Amino acid sequence: MSIATSAEVRSSRILCALKLAMSCVLWLTAWQFAMMVRVQTLDSVYWLAMLVCAFAGCLLVLSCRTHVKPLRIDITATGQIRLTHTSANAFMRDRSHNVVSSEEGEVVQLLRDSTLWSCMLILRLRKASGKIIVLPILRDSMTPAAFRSVCVACQWIAAQNARPASASSFSESRFD
Repeated sequence: MSIATSAEVRSSRILCALKLAMSCVLWLTAWQFAMMVRVQTLDSVYWLAMLVCAFAGCLLVLSCRTHVKPLRIDITATGQIRLTHTSANAFMRDRSHNVVSSEEGEVVQLLRDSTLWSCMLILRLRKASGKIIVLPILRDSMTPAAFRSVCVACQWIAAQNARPASASSFSESRFD
């Protein structure tokens, strides 16, 4: 069995809905702080908390409105990950109905502190330049089969990265 896979990653509607719900909670909190300012004496801490909550709620709404280009993630059989930012019309399908793209991507490395759950992946990836990318992938970001294959491939890569260099075979002990 090979872990080689490629998939198109779209922006998640579930993540956007969660951001909008959190912004509503922040605005309600800001409103509560505004009510406390009316009842209590004028306290600058309440004003500051109210402004911070309202501003954070606005930022979350704006983050949902920004258009994110589709992303292509390619994982080779050796565990190399390549990310490609493409336009929506750059994806084509070959005869086996796999998504292919003509654009070149950037090779990234999966970091140890990535979160790999069966329902969500939060991939922390390091570029060759040292910049770290956080890529949230929820189930609605790609097809179910593609999500499962990317999840299995990332878990395999994480297991390979976690294995010490001295433990090259099963006969060697890791605790010596």
